[in-house]
Amino acid sequence: MIEAESEGQFDRALALLFGQTGGVVDVVALDASTLWLQFELPGGIAAATVQPWSTIDLLTISPGGDAFVVVRGRGTERRGGRYLLQWFDPDGGTRGARSVEFVAADLQKSEVASFLDGVSEGFAARFRGDAESVRRTIAEALYTPEYLPGVRSDARNLSGGGVLIAVDGTTWVRQQDADGMRWRVFDPMTQELAQVGAPEDLSLRFVGTEYVWGVREGRFGTPELYRYRISRGSTEPSR
Repeated sequence: MIEAESEGQFDRALALLFGQTGGVVDVVALDASTLWLQFELPGGIAAATVQPWSTIDLLTISPGGDAFVVVRGRGTERRGGRYLLQWFDPDGGTRGARSVEFVAADLQKSEVASFLDGVSEGFAARFRGDAESVRRTIAEALYTPEYLPGVRSDARNLSGGGVLIAVDGTTWVRQQDADGMRWRVFDPMTQELAQVGAPEDLSLRFVGTEYVWGVREGRFGTPELYRYRISRGSTEPSR
């Protein structure tokens, strides 16, 4: 579903991820004003890529379609932040809500530099431009908050990857704060059950009762599917 303005530019959209049986397994709400990094390359070429630290809301739907969860207010502009988890019925009725605290992690200059280097080299090669001038152009348009978002999504993938509902009804939220990256697990009554460690470059796609499936970037930049066993006695999933 896409909601369009009269000028024909969408300002909000829902991207759906479908499972093998055809049912919806994930949904994310997109805000075009913050998701896209738009700039003009030398020579007047208009270009756009993902905004890596944008503050869009994230939304996910349960595999059975009986509930969905929204993560709002991810607090990137202050050291001590909060985000709001809200559970809803399919008709939009509220099941519950929980305000979650986190201590924001600093956005490292090296992370910004790495993003600029990779993106500018790609655009420069594609449009045969000077990499340094392209880098400066992108840097001027880039949104760089002082702190990282409390809930991290995979900006390269429109399915989000920052919040999932498992088949048992628990909600998994990928939190980034001063203590590092981890998945916080909540039950349908908003009670926190566990904190699970996982590789930082792993973008979860499905959470079962004993295994999780996720995507990591392979040696040659191609996506690779991984399966990890959920270890109940540890905060780290076993591969």
